[in-house]
Amino acid sequence: MFIDSLFNHVFGRPMEDVRSTYVFDRELGYGQSGITYLVTHKETKQQFVCKSISRCKLINHNDIEDVCCEVQIMYHITGHRDIVELKAVYDDQHSVNLTMELCVRGELFDRIIAKGNYSEKEAANLCRQIMKVVIIVIQWGVMHRDLKPENFLFLNPKRI
Repeated sequence: MFIDSLFNHVFGRPMEDVRSTYVFDRELGYGQSGITYLVTHKETKQQFVCKSISRCKLINHNDIEDVCCEVQIMYHITGHRDIVELKAVYDDQHSVNLTMELCVRGELFDRIIAKGNYSEKEAANLCRQIMKVVIIVIQWGVMHRDLKPENFLFLNPKRI
């Protein structure tokens, strides 16, 4: 009951089932805090990613605060062309769900593996792009604590 009342207070609206708006497809991946799924909007048929965080993992007040903080940060930084856009947040009896734009061109990690090695110029360009995003996020008062190639995603197939 405590979790439900805190989420309703923080998000300022009653619980809403994400499945009333989106159809869940396959699992795309998982991390420490949740599982990401490919989802399709029922009306527009547009595809998105949904990060689903089980309420079972929200054991104490700090866990809840971490999720609320993540949502607030995502809302705060949404709108920049180099940062994934948060579309909506749904919380229901079973999970908190963050729907975000789908980055169909894959992870930096996969590109590094596929390419094998980068020239100094290519590596410098890639590092420059990464640092631009890190600097922007830091200027907004956010510290990303999980910087790794798997967390850099691509919308555009032509970028490094």
